[in-house]
Amino acid sequence: MYVNKNASGAENGSSWTDAYTDLQDALSKGKYVTAWVAAGTYKPTSGTDRNISFQIPDNVKVYGGFIGNEANNYELYIF
Repeated sequence: MYVNKNASGAENGSSWTDAYTDLQDALSKGKYVTAWVAAGTYKPTSGTDRNISFQIPDNVKVYGGFIGNEANNYELYIF
């Protein structure tokens, strides 16, 4: 599944265009194995509680720092 806070498509996680814009919403779907997350700042809530963290399900792997157009995880730019 894809997550990009700047996506403007269907928000169903099926591509970079249709990526979820909210990481917590994407993680709550829980049926996917891998989440590709575009570079950016994501917060688990819009509130001010700084003790809240993301809850990542056991069956989900999260990879981040993508530009938002990669087709393979080895295209992730490491710097």
